[in-house]
Amino acid sequence: REVDLGTQTITFTCAQGRITTTPLRATLGKLAMVLEGHMGLDQSMDYTITVPVTEELVGRKVAAYLPGKQVQIPIGGTVQKPRVDRDRFRTEVERLAREAGTKALENETDDLIRKLLEKNLK
Repeated sequence: REVDLGTQTITFTCAQGRITTTPLRATLGKLAMVLEGHMGLDQSMDYTITVPVTEELVGRKVAAYLPGKQVQIPIGGTVQKPRVDRDRFRTEVERLAREAGTKALENETDDLIRKLLEKNLK
């Protein structure tokens, strides 16, 4: 698929052997994303891609518990061999799963209390 970068101004800074840019905003299909980080003059990379949690990514049931949330995908390695930092990504997914689980439990508890109150007030 094509990545749409739209029209934007990007500022580059080079300091301490790293080239850093202002955040780059792009869309892939309907998915909006932001790329931030830096590249070393030695061609090492340390970027983070931030994307919103959507139904397409996690499914309708999970997305309902994470409105407005984002997931960060860490990209490291080199220009020739980029890689997702699986440990950092796993930590990010676990954080979102805990949030969704907590919200689901809160909703279920609220529903149960409401039903008990309705039943006892009748």
